[in-house]
Amino acid sequence: RLVNHGTDKATMTASLYRDKTLIDAISASIEPGKEKGLQFQMNLASDEAESFRIEIDRKDQLSIDDQAYAVLRSARHVRMLVFTPGNTTLEKALTTNAIKLVANVEFRSPSSLPKDAKDNSIKWEEYDLALFDQCQPISMPNVNTFYIGAKPPVDDWKMGERAGPVILVDVDRTHPITEYLEIGNIQIIEGNVLTMPEGGQTLIRGNAGPVLCLASRGPYQDLVLGFELVQSKEKETLINTNWVIQRSFPVFILGCVEYLGSSVSPSATANVRPGQPLAMRLASQVLTASLKRPNGQEVAMERTESGQFIFTETDSTGVYRLTDSKDAILDLFAVNLFSAPESRLVVKSDIGIGEEKVAAASNHQRGRKEYWRWLLMLGLGLLVGEWVIFNRRLLV
Repeated sequence: RLVNHGTDKATMTASLYRDKTLIDAISASIEPGKEKGLQFQMNLASDEAESFRIEIDRKDQLSIDDQAYAVLRSARHVRMLVFTPGNTTLEKALTTNAIKLVANVEFRSPSSLPKDAKDNSIKWEEYDLALFDQCQPISMPNVNTFYIGAKPPVDDWKMGERAGPVILVDVDRTHPITEYLEIGNIQIIEGNVLTMPEGGQTLIRGNAGPVLCLASRGPYQDLVLGFELVQSKEKETLINTNWVIQRSFPVFILGCVEYLGSSVSPSATANVRPGQPLAMRLASQVLTASLKRPNGQEVAMERTESGQFIFTETDSTGVYRLTDSKDAILDLFAVNLFSAPESRLVVKSDIGIGEEKVAAASNHQRGRKEYWRWLLMLGLGLLVGEWVIFNRRLLV
């Protein structure tokens, strides 16, 4: 999309580049104050991460907005390990087509969990996310976790006495896990109020207290749901909530997998404005990375306690590349000056100060021109010339 913020008709050529290779170019004419969309045809060579740049050949007083950047981020499958006693509703939500696009899910029985802290039969470093349905490990694994109807095996997490019915009263719409969640029709027979570690975040609150909480554990994230979806007994399975038959449930599960597994959709783009921080979520096993700025400078990055890689020095427009120790691209971000007020350099006819408007006006002020510097230079030149002539006469 091209916008003409000037006062004259503008004619230009917009060129599209993949990295440094020219793909296509289109000519366009735009009237003052108007905008025009351009459409480029291209074939993607692979599903790898790629960067693109559009540049126009018309130069003006603000060159930073004469080019724009975009990134196509590669899809990364989340490696997920699920321990469940046979919860068919959860298994169905974890085997939808949407989940298959972002995650490889492996199901195991709770009986396969290690009984001893020294038992290394499960290689947690091979997974991005572990889900524990109505069970818990003997110790916290070095991976992001999601507990359903159970709590992490640490003292910072506590579950209150079981009570019911549980009525959901509030949901955090700003968090990626719960931003699309509808809780009005959810009925819960029994549940537990959660007490989370200091600095945790309540995502869903019930009538008695928090029922879905998220907390950081060093570089990892732990999500806990305070009620079971179903209660698995020895001889029967009891339904504990009608949430599992509603459309919002698989949406919720997908949000949990994408957030905790740090998956990236191939169609997702990451664009920020100059000065805004880059918040990057990667697989839980990636603890260090390197960020390459558009000028080629590399910055060493470490995972913060919130589980993110955060970079704030985005003063330059262009593509920022996050790579691992083997220089493989982990993620791409584009920084663009997409700001109409900053690109509009035309002098305004008036400005508003509170409720008053001040009209623009031109003003001329008389000033005194000082010629003494030039007279001084002229006098100095005559003095030097006289000195040269006098010295030549002495030499003769």
